[in-house]
Amino acid sequence: MKFDKSNGLLNSIILLGFTSCSVFASTTKYYEGIFATSVMLADSDTISLGMGNFDPNVLLKPNQHHLIDHANRNQSIQVRNQLSTFNIPYTFVLDENNKEFSDKIIFNASYIKQEKSHSAFDDTSLVPDDNLDKTYSAYLAYSKYLQISKHWKFRYRLGSYYMHYSNKHKYNNELSEDIRKEVDGIYFNTLANSFIIEPNMKFTYTQEKSWGKWQLNSNFSYFKGKVFSGAEASLDAKPSGWR
Repeated sequence: MKFDKSNGLLNSIILLGFTSCSVFASTTKYYEGIFATSVMLADSDTISLGMGNFDPNVLLKPNQHHLIDHANRNQSIQVRNQLSTFNIPYTFVLDENNKEFSDKIIFNASYIKQEKSHSAFDDTSLVPDDNLDKTYSAYLAYSKYLQISKHWKFRYRLGSYYMHYSNKHKYNNELSEDIRKEVDGIYFNTLANSFIIEPNMKFTYTQEKSWGKWQLNSNFSYFKGKVFSGAEASLDAKPSGWR
């Protein structure tokens, strides 16, 4: 799974509890990264129903696990335990007599939450700040199926997301209070809303066998959107990407 614009920010955006605002090229990139990552986590093809709790290290092949140092492994487990996703998908089949090839209307509601305590400073005696990020998403799409030949099937889909993001941040020590005026209302304690369009194409090749069938799927999605309300710092953001 790959994002052409969010891939570089993916690891830090998933954390969503940032150690320093200097890691961001701009507030625009910051909010674009948040919504681009939310599109991936809200994808009903990724998590079909229920709670999601994942380890980013599984993206590596089993024989590459020795490349992950102890610190990265602990951080990955920590992120996994802090990040929760909940998806409720529902599909309307427009022709009940032909469910496999019938056009469909897809709806998905999702909730993404990350709650963590962190410090932007090296002083371990400081009480860490508390940070809570939430993203609510509603997705609606129409899928059209075409049988190209005996073995090949083509599906195109046009979907859209409405997303609402909120952050609540509690400053628990004097040093973080000192930088509060520089980040509050920009990166922390903010709201933002976005609308995103996502066209999708999928090719499927099916070969029947005596024991059943085997199938090859090629799936391409592109999304582009705009933040239309919320914190002033977010209003120029235009999240986009592909996978």
